[in-house]
Amino acid sequence: MAPTDAPNTYQMGSAGDTFNTAWYLAQLTPETPLSYFTAVGDDAISSRMLGAMRESGVNTQQARLSRSFSF
Repeated sequence: MAPTDAPNTYQMGSAGDTFNTAWYLAQLTPETPLSYFTAVGDDAISSRMLGAMRESGVNTQQARLSRSFSF
């Protein structure tokens, strides 16, 4: 959870060293295919995270869904 400009409000986001690197590479070189290998849960939070990755230009076809990682 990250704070927003509004007092006492937060927003959920996705981040981490490897994802941040993939995101920046996708922004800097949109003509170059970029895939992200990861495992995520089979839940709404993980689905939202994968959607944000795809929207940023990161290919998530190699992402593994696992019920054991779900919230």
